[in-house]
Amino acid sequence: MAIVCIDFDNTVVNGHTHNTITQKISMEKATAQPNNQLDVKSANIPSETESDKLKQWNLVKDFKPRVGAEDWKNLINKLIKEGHTVAMVSFNAFDHIIETYLERVIGLDPETMKKIIFNSWLPEEPEDSNKNKHIDEVVMFAKDLNIEFNDQVMLIDDTRRNTMGAKEDCNCAVVWANPADNNFFDEIDDKLNELIASNKKYRSPGSESPLSTNESSISIIATSASEDEGPIVLVEDKSPSISNTSPASTHFGLFTPKLSINTSITSIESNADNSPISATPLDKNADSADKSKSSPAQSPKH
Repeated sequence: MAIVCIDFDNTVVNGHTHNTITQKISMEKATAQPNNQLDVKSANIPSETESDKLKQWNLVKDFKPRVGAEDWKNLINKLIKEGHTVAMVSFNAFDHIIETYLERVIGLDPETMKKIIFNSWLPEEPEDSNKNKHIDEVVMFAKDLNIEFNDQVMLIDDTRRNTMGAKEDCNCAVVWANPADNNFFDEIDDKLNELIASNKKYRSPGSESPLSTNESSISIIATSASEDEGPIVLVEDKSPSISNTSPASTHFGLFTPKLSINTSITSIESNADNSPISATPLDKNADSADKSKSSPAQSPKH
C-alpha cells in the first residue's frame, strides 16, 4: 500500500483551471477600475459564496480530461480497491473545482470521493516552489489518522521541477506526465509496482532519514461527531513553513471548507516548450501581496 499523489491542472485535466479563473477575475477587476492600476491586495478572489463557486465552475466545466475520464475513473477506483491512498495535490486556489471535476466529469461516486485526500493551495512563489510541502502535509495528515501506506509515496505530475523535487528530496517514486503526450498513463502501474517491491521509504523534505521530521506538521486539534455526517476533524499546520501562504487545507472529499487561498491573484503559466511553470502577479508593480493565512479548515468526513 502507498500514497499516490496526483496533480490536477495539466495532468488530470487538459488545461489550467486556476489560471482560467484568475485571468477572468483580473479582467473583471480591470474593467471595474479602468483608470486605476489593479491593486493586488484588493484583487481578492471571490470564493465564499455558492454563487461565486458556480461562476468559477462554469468557466472550466467544459475542460476535457487528459487521457480520458473513464481511464482516470478506473485508475482511481483500482488504486483505492488495492488499498492505496489517493491524494490530489495541486497549485490551485480553487479546491472546490477539483472536487467538482472529479465528481461530474471523471464520474467518481460519493463513496470514492470520501476516500480521496485533497491538498490544494497556491504557494507564495509558485515559480520557485515544488510539491514537496503539499506531499508532506498529505503524509502527515495520513499518519495522524493512522492510514497505512508503508511509508511509500508516488507523485504523478506534469511539471519536471515537482517530480524531481519529490524524487530527490522526499524519496518518492514519480511519474512525469509529459505534456507532449499521454504515454505517462501507461507507466503508472509499473512505477507503483516497482515502488511496492522496493525498500524505498518516504522522507520529509530536508531530512536525511525516513519520516523523522515534521512529525506533527498536520495535527488534529479537535473532533466532533455527527450522526448523519460522521466525524469532523479540525486540523492545523504547525510545520516550519516552506511558504508563508501554506494553508491548513488538507481534507477528504465531499467536504466544502472555506477556501484557503492566497489573496493575491497569481497566474501560473507554462512556456510553449513545456519548461517549468512561472508565476506572474497580475499587478507587476505591487510591492507585496497579503500573505495572511486562512483559519484552519474543518476536515474530514470518512
